[in-house]
Amino acid sequence: MCIEQGTQQQQQAQIKTAQVQEQRRQQVQAETHQEDYMAQYLQQKGGQYAQDARNAYLAQTAHMQDTAQLGKKSFKSNTQEKKLRNERIDRAKLMTDRATAYTLDVYDQMKEVREKQQMRKQARAQEAENKVIVLKTMGNWQQDTTEQQAAFLTRMWVVESHIYSPEMFLTSNIQKKENFMRYYTWIEEYEELMEAYQKDQDAYAPYAEDIEGLVEHLGPVIDALRHRLQVFCEQNRVSLKGEILDETAESASLSDTDITDWFEKVREFNQWKHHFNVSGGPLTDEERESFREMREEAGRQENLQNRQNAQPLQRTRDEAVSTPSDLLEQRSRQELRRLNYRLYEAGLTDAAKTVHAYVQGTRYEVGYTEERKRLQKAIAAVNAALEKTDNLHAVHLLNNMKDYFAQMTNGTLQIPATAQILDCSNKELKETGGDGGGSTRNAMIRGAMRWSNQKDTPLFSHEPVTNDLKQRLVSNCYMVASTCGLVNLNPAVLKECIKDNGDGTVTVRLYENEPVKKEKTAEQKTTEGGLGDDLEGPDDFEFIDMDEIEQYELRPVYVKVSKEIPRIAGADALSAGALWMQMIEKACAYLGRNRRTGYQSLWYGEGGSFLERLLGIPRELVNKDTPEDQDALFDGICHASENQIVYHAGTYNEKKAAGGNDTDGLNTGHAYAVLGGKVENGQKYVLLRNPYSTHSLQYKEDNVRETTGSLLSVSSDETYGQFYMKFEEFVRDFQTVSLTDLKKKPAL
Repeated sequence: MCIEQGTQQQQQAQIKTAQVQEQRRQQVQAETHQEDYMAQYLQQKGGQYAQDARNAYLAQTAHMQDTAQLGKKSFKSNTQEKKLRNERIDRAKLMTDRATAYTLDVYDQMKEVREKQQMRKQARAQEAENKVIVLKTMGNWQQDTTEQQAAFLTRMWVVESHIYSPEMFLTSNIQKKENFMRYYTWIEEYEELMEAYQKDQDAYAPYAEDIEGLVEHLGPVIDALRHRLQVFCEQNRVSLKGEILDETAESASLSDTDITDWFEKVREFNQWKHHFNVSGGPLTDEERESFREMREEAGRQENLQNRQNAQPLQRTRDEAVSTPSDLLEQRSRQELRRLNYRLYEAGLTDAAKTVHAYVQGTRYEVGYTEERKRLQKAIAAVNAALEKTDNLHAVHLLNNMKDYFAQMTNGTLQIPATAQILDCSNKELKETGGDGGGSTRNAMIRGAMRWSNQKDTPLFSHEPVTNDLKQRLVSNCYMVASTCGLVNLNPAVLKECIKDNGDGTVTVRLYENEPVKKEKTAEQKTTEGGLGDDLEGPDDFEFIDMDEIEQYELRPVYVKVSKEIPRIAGADALSAGALWMQMIEKACAYLGRNRRTGYQSLWYGEGGSFLERLLGIPRELVNKDTPEDQDALFDGICHASENQIVYHAGTYNEKKAAGGNDTDGLNTGHAYAVLGGKVENGQKYVLLRNPYSTHSLQYKEDNVRETTGSLLSVSSDETYGQFYMKFEEFVRDFQTVSLTDLKKKPAL
């Protein structure tokens, strides 16, 4: 009996131990998930790993000194700015001894928000009728919606539709006036709506389920944001109600738990909102467009007039750096972040810090040169850690990191064992050919340029993205634009064309038209030289057999070049930044074109013809003459991604386009990348990119050309050369359009 009891106790102890272990495992997984989530949202300019990713975020978020300690006057008020600051400090101190200049700023911002709230209240009565019409067009809403219900629901959707992110908790974000006023407005609007709902719930009974669902998920987020702003305001000696705090008032505080919980609240809310919208939420683009059309049909011509007078569709910076290729690159960088956290978790702190500097220092934040330096340091740090450690787990983690870098920085070109490689790595690049084709300017470039050895530079400093490509001094826009379109559609196909050999050389696969050799049949050999027994022709006429006409086919050519690139005064002479594009250009220069070799052979061409050379896929010209052709073209551009078709477009060589219209809004004789299409307010647009990128003459609208950058300020163009153009103007002002169907890629 005692033995049985002992056995049962042991089993229970084992079960309990297993349960505890499982709980710990789940807790670790949950913490790891949360840490990864928080690390993902660290500011890109954020600091280093302190103890872990969470602490780094906490340090950024919670660090704020009570500004009562910061409001000292400057006795060297020799500038107008310092004089004004001193005056503001004096004004603030009249209200309370502990107030500061920034106290007054926060106070004024809160006052401005409240005044705008009052103005909006007056305007809502005029807008209510339109909101009723909008709601009545929606199949999942009541047709007897009142003005009161319509106003309430649309205001709720406005508050819900804003992007809530972990960065909103950072002090550096809240201190920006536009952010502070926006956050404070959301809180004021939400509280006002909740007060109205609590006072008269019966009025909103038909929509109670939807309102309660939104309150359930949005409420905790607003509450957390309200507490964060309360801490911020009180540390600046202002209450959240807009009152200056006296000397004895204590500021609210922000705990580590508050900060950590914010991540989970934001994550849950965004997941719910995504599900809500996908499942038939009230605000989709299609529904918005439908609402506008219905209002116009109802006789509201002012809406139609506003649309006709609307400003042209503008590309934003956020959109420009969030292309499909950018999203893939971010996914790759997130995988690296996950691997790096494992390094930190294993105690490999030095290597993790160095890798983290690369992860955070994207090309958009620090530029190509700095990003490459950080990448090289990260690779070196991982290799150094491998040499020092003999811990099997650490070795495994470091090898995973090493494999990631090897895959990311290299191409995926597969060279058949029987392939002949044209080795140009030790050959001088000769410029041959007659006059024309940019020969004069090319000669000047050749005289000024110097070769820069990049043997230690990674071929890819990150996964390729659309904005990597920038044309400079050589007129090879067709190469840059078509490659840009390819990367926008499918970066993996680009990486299949190139490979870093690891010895300071790179191999590029190109395609050349080569004659097809045909073996003659026995019958052809016996009749060779004659016309046949029953045929007789005149002495000056000769029949040519079709088999005797020379035929050509695209065949791969593998070109090996050194990792040296041409530069002028330390700047890239051809494509700027992306080493992989410079290697492709160099391979094309060695192979030559149009009986020329060297970079002179790259001047002028058509995008589809270049991708034919790079991918071995014959280009297809697109007809855009008839309305039917134009409809098919626009539909194809809009669905290029799913159809895997790259479109190419080139402008007229002169300033007169079809129909005699000036094309001053575009560079003449220039190739542009076609990145997509969309319909906005009933207007068709094509998204294009100028390969000159940051220093270029950008198309604005109505044939207006605008300089958006300079050689001295290459970052002045926020959209990296991307812009929208009305489709009818695209058809009018572009001379040629062709396409490359990636589904027709030849098998090797």
